[in-house]
Amino acid sequence: MVNWEDRHRTQVNILKSMRKVLRQSDTLENTLV
Repeated sequence: MVNWEDRHRTQVNILKSMRKVLRQSDTLENTLV
C-alpha cells in the first residue's frame, strides 16, 4: 500500500521539476530573442 505522504511528496517533486523545466525554457526563449 502506498503511503499518502509519499505520494503527495512525489507529486510535489514532479510539479517542482516541471516548473524548473518551464523556467529553463523561458530563459532559453529570452536568450534567443
